[in-house]
Amino acid sequence: MEVSRSTVCRAIKRMEATRKGGRSATERDEFLRAAWRVMVAGVLDPGRVVFVDECGNHTSLAPLYGYCPKEGSL
Repeated sequence: MEVSRSTVCRAIKRMEATRKGGRSATERDEFLRAAWRVMVAGVLDPGRVVFVDECGNHTSLAPLYGYCPKEGSL
């Protein structure tokens, strides 16, 4: 099925979704991150951890914004 961009925009508006933007983690809490590091320090085996390097990805291809339901509408 093909629909126009305006049809998609109207559908998103009817769902009462808000537009979210930004590439930084605004919900990031340094205190909680430090607490997590302390909590897993003796439990997590660094030899069993696998890291995925995403440096080869072009960030210009990533969407600049997304949509989500308004707070309290769930």
